[in-house]
Amino acid sequence: MRLLPIERTSPADTITETIVPGTLNSGNVVWTSAAKTLNVVTDTDPDPAVTPAGTIFSYYKFTPGTSGQSYTALAAPVTGNDLARIARIDVSYVTRPAKVSTIDSRASNFEDTVTLRSVDPDSSDPKTTC
Repeated sequence: MRLLPIERTSPADTITETIVPGTLNSGNVVWTSAAKTLNVVTDTDPDPAVTPAGTIFSYYKFTPGTSGQSYTALAAPVTGNDLARIARIDVSYVTRPAKVSTIDSRASNFEDTVTLRSVDPDSSDPKTTC
């Protein structure tokens, strides 16, 4: 199963997850199955305190030669070879009851960082390994 980066769809203010099932073919995984998209969270907005403004997901790769002590931002949306280089994902958003503004007292801010441990920071070109 291949999990693509979670994205925010606008104007629906919904965070979605896309899953593409894979099959094993001669030792290689082939991603040819139809993708399934699921709504993860609805009624969301970017956290106004996060830079750059409007960002919910920020993707980073290890900075080569730093033994995993430093990260470099990847351009969004992450595509191609950079998908395998993702070593950290920052998530920051505001969720609220339906039809309520982001600044309403019932809105809740969520922030977290995910570090992928399958990336070798000591590699000259750190990429995800399975």
